[in-house]
This record gives sequence, structure tokens and C-alpha cells, in this order.
Amino acid sequence: MIGSFDIMSEAGMGQPHAVTGGVAEALIATASGLLIAILTLIPYNYFSTRVEKEMDAMEHFSSSLELLLHEQPGQH
Repeated sequence: MIGSFDIMSEAGMGQPHAVTGGVAEALIATASGLLIAILTLIPYNYFSTRVEKEMDAMEHFSSSLELLLHEQPGQH
């Protein structure tokens, strides 16, 4: 976009078609960024859910171990 405004300042306001190349370049960069963000969101959600399930399982087993150790204080 900066390049587009540089061209427009050199060419003047009478030639609006002079800025279309810079605008197209900015739109391509924006579309590429959106595509990458959308494609990486799928594995991110998958792995986040998987980590959450593993953390729940670890909490369950650690709570069970804590209860087991608490019930038998004199037996080591």
C-alpha cells in the first residue's frame, strides 16, 4: 500500500489506475495470511482438544492416587 501511495503521489490524482498494482499486491498478501491462518486453525483445535483430554486424565489419576495415599496414612 505504501508503494501505491508513492506512485499516486508521483503520477498525481488524475491516474487512479496507477495504484491498482499496489492494492492488488496488498490484497494478495492479505488473502495469503488468511489462508495460512485458517489452515493452521484446524490442527491447532485438534491438538488443543487432545491436550485438554490428556490433562483431564492426568488430573483424574492424580486425584485417585492422592485419595489412595490419604486413606492409608500409616501403611508405607
